[in-house]
Amino acid sequence: MQKFSALCVSAILLGICTLDGIAQDRTRETMIDERFSVSEGGMLEVNASDADVTVTAGQSKDAHVRVVLEGRDMEKARDYYEHQNITVTKSGNTIRVDSKPESHNFNWRDWRNHPHIDIQISVPEVFDADIRSSDGDLALDRLRGDVKMKTSDGDVSANKIEGGTISIRTSDGDISVGPLTGDMVELVTSDGDLVLGDV
Repeated sequence: MQKFSALCVSAILLGICTLDGIAQDRTRETMIDERFSVSEGGMLEVNASDADVTVTAGQSKDAHVRVVLEGRDMEKARDYYEHQNITVTKSGNTIRVDSKPESHNFNWRDWRNHPHIDIQISVPEVFDADIRSSDGDLALDRLRGDVKMKTSDGDVSANKIEGGTISIRTSDGDISVGPLTGDMVELVTSDGDLVLGDV
């Protein structure tokens, strides 16, 4: 029994060290960092292709969008990023973050070499949001407005959301929510767990 326990501990420690080594071996680079003057009651539209999206309510009336690229081989990572064609625009009181990826055969022989794109957004607390990603996790915190969140492959988390309509969907992933208050609340996952707070 002691031998077995020692082997288990060694395996766990090896796994931790390996993951820590992977994390230290990656570089992060800010590709977009833009601020826009907006007013409460505006709209955030995000259509991402292969990225995680995090949206929080900021303390100011500005909308702040940061796109961060992470990778081991940054030359290849930047090439991958350029093919994603990520744009950030403002029209009236609407902020749009779009990704229109070009077809390209990136051969990632090792999953650890695959770049990661993280889209970080802050908007005023009273703001509508329509957030979509075809492959990535979505997170939303402290917003008052109509909310739609949808990802085809990823987890979705939402916390302290108040709105008329709240719709959260994932085709393959978990949904975790904190307090949600709305006239209509819809939570749908085709393959994953639902972790519910106050709804």
